[in-house]
Amino acid sequence: MVGINARESGKVIKAKRKSLGMTGEDFAERLDISIDLVRAWECGKRIPRVQYLVEMSELFKCPIDEMIVRAG
Repeated sequence: MVGINARESGKVIKAKRKSLGMTGEDFAERLDISIDLVRAWECGKRIPRVQYLVEMSELFKCPIDEMIVRAG
């Protein structure tokens, strides 16, 4: 089974958020989550749950697999 590179995935999510001109706070509010959770994703400490990946996919207008970087 292939894992997920949380740090690289976080970098992708952060870049996509910034490309929309959103602050971390804007992004957290849009997803109805805490800014601490956004920070944890973006620095690679946590991986978003599927429900949030779906929401981000719609927001960023990209497939989910574009936000997830495989480990290895």
